[in-house]
Amino acid sequence: MFWGSTGYPKNCIMKTEKRKDKLLINRHDCLFVVDVPDINWVEALGSYSVLHCRGGEEIRVSVPIGVLAAQLDETVFCRLSRSMILNTDAIRTVRKEQQEGKPLRTVVMTDGTAFPLSSKGTYSELLRFLESRLVLV
Repeated sequence: MFWGSTGYPKNCIMKTEKRKDKLLINRHDCLFVVDVPDINWVEALGSYSVLHCRGGEEIRVSVPIGVLAAQLDETVFCRLSRSMILNTDAIRTVRKEQQEGKPLRTVVMTDGTAFPLSSKGTYSELLRFLESRLVLV
């Protein structure tokens, strides 16, 4: 392999602009390259985060959810609560139902996972977010 003066292989072009479509996850035993569009949702687990990806893969990372949220595209990912980030491209439906006379709102993902929305405010924020990037018909 031919090495350039930078210490990197000559065919490796170094750019300062970071990609938003992939994450490089550093674990103690290996590096993961995760395609961001494959992330369905992220949940906080203490000071860790769990990436729930297509195909049921779960990747636990030692990064707080707030730090991870700053790395994700804010036009696609919606911070639903302090402990949850959703990929809005992976939302199948948002249901409005009644349960025991109270409104129940639920987000259903393309893999069938359902999340109850904790308040009307959370539902309204999600609806505003979706309406700002999708055509309502």
